[in-house]
This record gives sequence, C-alpha cells and structure tokens, in this order.
Amino acid sequence: MRKEELLAAFDSAVAKTPRLMVAPEYMGTGLAWQMRRLARYRGVYAQHLWEQLRMRLGLVGTGDAPARTFWGREMTLPARDSNASIIRQYTTLFPEEDGLTRFLIRELTEDSVFYDIGANYGYYTALAAELVTTGEIHAFEPSERVFPYLSRGSSGGDHLFLNKVALSDSSGEVSFFDCSPDNASGQSTLVEAVATHEHPEQYATTTVTATTLDAYGQTHRAPTIIKLDVEGGESAVLAGARTMLTTQSPVVAVELWSGEGSVYSVNVLRLFDELGYEPFFILPSGELKRTTRAYLEDWLTERRAEMNFVFKK
Repeated sequence: MRKEELLAAFDSAVAKTPRLMVAPEYMGTGLAWQMRRLARYRGVYAQHLWEQLRMRLGLVGTGDAPARTFWGREMTLPARDSNASIIRQYTTLFPEEDGLTRFLIRELTEDSVFYDIGANYGYYTALAAELVTTGEIHAFEPSERVFPYLSRGSSGGDHLFLNKVALSDSSGEVSFFDCSPDNASGQSTLVEAVATHEHPEQYATTTVTATTLDAYGQTHRAPTIIKLDVEGGESAVLAGARTMLTTQSPVVAVELWSGEGSVYSVNVLRLFDELGYEPFFILPSGELKRTTRAYLEDWLTERRAEMNFVFKK
C-alpha cells in the first residue's frame, strides 16, 4: 500500500474507537493511573481492561485466534495475551502508539533499512513490509513463546531478517524475564529490577542468546531507522550500538520512562547527547517537534509515564 492509503486506513481504524490522548497525566502504568484513565476515557481502554479481566478469570480460551491489522494483514495470535488482544480487537496497537505508527508510515521509504528491536508479534515489522521493498527489515525478538508468531506472521521475502535474539551491551547467554505466561508478553525484559519491582510472580525466568548491534552490524546492513522498545533495557541496547550510532547515524524512535522508571531512561538521554543526537516529540499526526535534553530531564522526574520519542542528528 502507498503511504497515503496506509494513513487513510489507520485514520479510519482510529476513528472507530475513542483514543487515549498522549497526555502525561494519563500515561502511567500503576493502578492509580489505570483508574484515572478508566474514569476519563471510554471505549478502547475500558474494553481492554475488560478483556484483561476475562483472561484473568479464565473466560478466554487458550490456543490461537485470528487477527487482522488495519491495513489488512492476516495474523494468528495467542488468544490470551494483552498485546495480541489489542490488535485483534482494534487492528492497531495501544492508542499511545498512534503517533509512532504515523511517524513510521511517513518516514519509511522503499529503500529504508528498518530495525524493529523488541518486535513482539511483529506489528511494526509487518507495517514496514508494506513500505520497504528494496531495502531491508530486521526484527529482534528473544521470547521462545512469541517468536514463532512473529515468524508465521511476517512475510517480506529475502529482505526480511527475523532474529530470535536479545540485544544488549554484550554478547552471550543472559537471563530473560518472560511475562508471556501471565498473558502480557509486551512486558518481558532483560532487566531483573523491572521484573521484580511490582509483580515478580508474573515472570518466568529463562535463558536467551544476546548480541550487540555493533556485532550484528558487522555482517548486516546498518539501519537507517530503528524502533526500540525493550522494557527498560534501552540504554544497554544503545551502549552496544555506540559505533553504529557514531558512524551510521540512524534515526531512533525509543520509548522512555519517567518517574520511577526514569532510572532506566536517563542513560539513554546521556548517550544520545554524547553522540550529537537531538530529541523530538512525536505528535499524534506522526510529525516531529523539536525539544531539548533539559526539558526531557525535567520530564523524567515528573509523574510516572511512558512515551515514544525520536532522536536524530
């Protein structure tokens, strides 16, 4: 599909359900923020909470269920997973991802080299396949449970590279804290402190293979655009990509955490600043608005929130 068609299809999907606006006062992950969102918004968030409750009560069957993205890609996803259910219900991701979806549609070109780090079930990987035809798409997902779905749901010919590997600041075998047994695969992480902070009983600890982006880049084309969302491990991924970021200067879209989670994001700002990258807000339209490191440092100390930002030279 062409960019204009994808944007129109996305806008049509979004128009069918109320969306959460990307406002810090409604962007937290704790119970208090969930209740504030539920009180303020209806539609997508209330229905998502209801679906999660049904999963907890065992009212959603095990096994797989069909899903369809807003641009028409057919997928088969696990019935009992919150990240899968949002695609199945609304053909998109969570509303706070709207700006990033539009940004990637606008930014990706036929010859882009796109790295999807923390690919999960492959929503962004599959979206990129609609736009990248002569370039390459590289997806990274270490979960033993999730990767088979990513593999089955992705098709991009010989320019698509699927990697069942974690990315970090060193190579070798590492502990992986997998939240997919608790029906929340998108919360899986390499960072033990993230897994043990609130609900350690929700995670199963496994061992996965890790590498660095610098090592991967020695045998693969360097990215022009990176999407990075690895639940608190972003600074380690970027530390392992210092040479790539210095010499190739890809555009990086990354999720940052503020409040209690700022400890995992402050090093991201520091590294980007050292390498000459500038920060940008992603507007709901997908367009970028320049900001400053000083503003982001203030934002990190504010209420608990998760937002995507773009960094580029």
